[in-house]
Amino acid sequence: MHNGKLESQGEMQSFQVKPVHNTDKDYEEVAAFQKKTSDLSRQTSSAGRRLSEARNKLRHIKAALIKTPQASPEMFEQWTKLQTDLAELRTALQGDRIRQSKDESTSPSITNRIGSVIWGHWNTTELPTKTQIQNIELAQSEFEKYKTQETSFFYELALYVHEITDAGAPYTPGR
Repeated sequence: MHNGKLESQGEMQSFQVKPVHNTDKDYEEVAAFQKKTSDLSRQTSSAGRRLSEARNKLRHIKAALIKTPQASPEMFEQWTKLQTDLAELRTALQGDRIRQSKDESTSPSITNRIGSVIWGHWNTTELPTKTQIQNIELAQSEFEKYKTQETSFFYELALYVHEITDAGAPYTPGR
């Protein structure tokens, strides 16, 4: 536009677009890797929510346990053990938050490994690096072990809830 009038900027030309990157990539492989990473991320996110719910449940149980007429010292010890087990599960899944807050080096947690792959790979169409593939494989393997421990923890928690209910513990949310 010049002085309110539309003017031609030149003659029409044809051109051919050449890709910047190598075109022999397997985009289906890239998409499959991103889906695998996404699925693992979703599963670990759900596991984190379950741990938060369990932490909240244990907090309410502790308050109820104090008001339970037939509470035994063993019930308090069992509560402490469940609290310790929960902290270990959280550390395995999300890393050692206390050490991280002090800028101490820690081993990558399951979610740290997945997060680093998401951050470094999801905004590209490149094939994943060997390190990214290895991180997802390690996270998947560690998460399988984690799920076994998580199942055991929630089984113990359910037994404990039943035990304190029988002892006359007051109502707590989620119970």
